[in-house]
Amino acid sequence: MLRIVTGPFHSHLEQALVDEVQQLKAADPLAPLAIVVPSGPLGRRLKWLLCIEQRLALLNVHFLTFHQLAVRLLEEAGAGAPSRVRPEFFFKELIHHLLRRLAADFPAWSGLIEMPGAWAALWTTLRDLKDAKVEADRVLDALSQSDLADAVGRHGPVSQAALRSLLNFYDAFLAQKRSMEVFDQDDLASFAEACVPASDFLRRQRRVLYYGFYDLTQIQLDFFQAVVRASPATLFFPLVRDHPSFLFAQRFFERYIHGLVSKEGDRLDLPSDSRQPGQSEARPCHVVNVSGREDEVAVVAKDILRLVEEQGYAVQDIGVVARTFSGYETVLPRVFEQHGIPFVSTMGRALAEFPFIKAAMQLLQLRVSGYRRDHMMDLLCSPFMRLSYIHPEVSAPRPDLWDLASRRLGIAKGIEEWRRLTAFVGEGLPLRDDEEGEGTGPRIPAFLNSPPGPTMSPAHRRSLIASWTHHHMTRPQPSQTSRTNCTRRSGTVWRSSRN
Repeated sequence: MLRIVTGPFHSHLEQALVDEVQQLKAADPLAPLAIVVPSGPLGRRLKWLLCIEQRLALLNVHFLTFHQLAVRLLEEAGAGAPSRVRPEFFFKELIHHLLRRLAADFPAWSGLIEMPGAWAALWTTLRDLKDAKVEADRVLDALSQSDLADAVGRHGPVSQAALRSLLNFYDAFLAQKRSMEVFDQDDLASFAEACVPASDFLRRQRRVLYYGFYDLTQIQLDFFQAVVRASPATLFFPLVRDHPSFLFAQRFFERYIHGLVSKEGDRLDLPSDSRQPGQSEARPCHVVNVSGREDEVAVVAKDILRLVEEQGYAVQDIGVVARTFSGYETVLPRVFEQHGIPFVSTMGRALAEFPFIKAAMQLLQLRVSGYRRDHMMDLLCSPFMRLSYIHPEVSAPRPDLWDLASRRLGIAKGIEEWRRLTAFVGEGLPLRDDEEGEGTGPRIPAFLNSPPGPTMSPAHRRSLIASWTHHHMTRPQPSQTSRTNCTRRSGTVWRSSRN
């Protein structure tokens, strides 16, 4: 039930897809079709191709990624798996939890317990094992066989021990996931595979068109094979045989895809140009050196304007490709806007770059970091910090005085070190050790009007400590605040007076 079309993307596969859709829609414009793509951007490209360039109506045509198709089938079957999908940071923290809990079983990994980067790297490795459907028991059993043990042993006993530790941890990780009944996005394809035979959605489709993938994980491959066994399908696979640019795709095709067609007539190899793909219009390559990101994006913007104004290019026909857009999230939109260039991109700013979210993350990490002094100062300097919600007498923090006080008392981290401040709730904190007699030297103002010792109520003491351990944050409102006279002996050390 599978038909395969191979060829280069542009324009061979695209035209083949257009022809297929036109043929399937010729008799019935409302014929249901499902077009499955490996990514959202490729799906948007196909929509533009069919709607804008080819003027085709897409009534009853479903564009889905692999993940969206899996979710569609699971929701149709009434499965609750999609609601239990957790984001990646959840599984990184789960790995952190397991490293702590199983520290005695994995002593060699004890150094990873407080390394967030190691949790992310370990999660990537475990996810690759899971997506490949590696069974830890079978691999461990194979390791006990002499041939494989000798092969691994050639890399040293440490390599074999590390591999066993990884597989045992992988097994513990999967067991924890099952007990918690939590999943990542890739798990959904595995669950959806069982829903394929009974799916009314797939039965309604005139044909399922897979377009553009050249590599799949084992979970995705099994899901794909289940769909093409149950429904009529066409696969548009990017491949030019024996061309160096397509060797990776060719190995995958010959190993996993070629055997799925039942007869030779179900495969169509589109004729390619005599020239190599990508070389049909050889053009010179220019290298430009600039001083930084701002200038780099400005050069690109000016080149785009030149192509549009002088050579007649349409803006939507121009693409900007980079190895990574990290660091360009704010530069590129600003420069393009200055040059009047509209653009669409999957690039987005990290949530942590927004000041309010950054302050919230600092607050959440405060206790974990042991109330480090530098973290405290960063948080107090944030305009989003509103201590007045937990201490009504506090109108605004005074980071300058907190900085002086914490340095004077040698506070580095730990809530116990911060409690040293309570000794000065009634008297100012001296700035020098050489004060004598009358105590006329400079002092940091007193923390509270109440004198120290027994006369200070427990509620006051708790509120002083709570001002550090339990914070409340809101967006700052405009206010007229004047400077505090730093020599005042009344009020709090962080108090601001209002005009």
